[in-house]
Amino acid sequence: MPVYRLSAQIIGRGSGKSAVAAAAYRAAERLVEAVSAVASAAYRSGSALGDETRSVEHDFVAKRGVVHSEIVLPADAPPWMADRERLWNAVEAAEKRKDAQLAREIQLAIPRELDRRAQTGLVRDFVTEHFVALGMVADFAIHDVRARDGGRQPHSHVMLTLRRIDPESRTGFGLKETAWNRKELLREWREAWAGHVNAALERAAVAERVDHRTLEAQRREAAAAGNFAKAAELDREPEPKVGPQAWALERDGIATDRGDMLREVQERNAERRQVYEQVAEHGEAATARFLALREQAGDAIEAFVAWGEERVAELSAFARGAMVAAGIGAAALGLLPERDSFQPPEATVEVTAPATPREERAVITGSDDVEIEMLLREMDRETAHREAATREAVERELPEAEAWEVGVTAGDWPAPLSEEEIAAIEREEAELEAEAEADGQEVDEAEALLAEMEEQDRAAEQEGLEIGD
Repeated sequence: MPVYRLSAQIIGRGSGKSAVAAAAYRAAERLVEAVSAVASAAYRSGSALGDETRSVEHDFVAKRGVVHSEIVLPADAPPWMADRERLWNAVEAAEKRKDAQLAREIQLAIPRELDRRAQTGLVRDFVTEHFVALGMVADFAIHDVRARDGGRQPHSHVMLTLRRIDPESRTGFGLKETAWNRKELLREWREAWAGHVNAALERAAVAERVDHRTLEAQRREAAAAGNFAKAAELDREPEPKVGPQAWALERDGIATDRGDMLREVQERNAERRQVYEQVAEHGEAATARFLALREQAGDAIEAFVAWGEERVAELSAFARGAMVAAGIGAAALGLLPERDSFQPPEATVEVTAPATPREERAVITGSDDVEIEMLLREMDRETAHREAATREAVERELPEAEAWEVGVTAGDWPAPLSEEEIAAIEREEAELEAEAEADGQEVDEAEALLAEMEEQDRAAEQEGLEIGD
């Protein structure tokens, strides 16, 4: 999609720059810079440079990627200013200070969706309307280089003069125009460039548009409109400019400070994209709440932490509510004791000796296998009935579409027992009861035999006593 950019900087001697060298580089031309008074006079008069003059040659003819260069003059500018070499030497000659400001450079991103003719016309129209109309001389060049994504990256460098045109002066320039330095004017240029680009895109039947505002301003507008996808796209840090020298080192495998800064920003932006992707999985209510938290927190990562904490609290409250509802339903079915029905024993329970031979046998053997198995069967059956009743109660109290929004639905409960399963359980219980009854008969017979033996022992003892007496 089209990328917006309009940036401005000053080209000055204070940073060791030359207006002639800058113009030669941007236009990919060979320009000679006069560095003496005689040379400056020769350039102003249009005479040839002689051997007695001192000059510096700036040759960038071999530079690649420059597809167009052009100078646009105000109506009152002399024709010789259309000569790039004479123009910028005159600008140099008009400045005396060693830290003088020489020119203003405007850098513009041009949509790759436009053809070359449309790109050139876009820049020319914008420059003429907003710079030349104010009295500036505009020298612009269009570069088209390969972008990091493999596509093209067309852009323009516009060099602007800082002084008013004065044909009567020795250099052709008069006083500097400070009104051109106003920040308000720069803001107007930024907005105007977006308008020119969007008009060109519309003429080319391209649906996408650019926006001159900051990413943060655009994100806030999208968030206010509830456009989660747009807010996610715009919630990123601008990537810092690396520069050609640092890129050359990076390509050779040498890490640079600017390259590290870029990688750090890209890593943070990747984390933000992951945050928005995770929130989007939880539906519209979650995305709306996250956007509100994003405005409060001021950062997507901090907003995600706050959103996660709220989510955990909501799920905990829901789980407690579901447990309470289940308990209410179970109590209504009589599956749970009344609130105050349990009474603690008044006295300590004491363990007594077995009262029957059956209990004595259970104590000696350690367990009564049949009875224990029957008890476990009974407990399983009661648990299954209790779970089924509790489930039915919860489903009545909490409708499925509203209650289980965390992903737990009524279908996640264990399926109720079928009639065949219940019949099988009853058959097993009947068999166990029959076994217990048979065992009880054996125990009764054993008890009768023991009683008979005890009676015989007593009779024998009594008989022995009688003989002894």
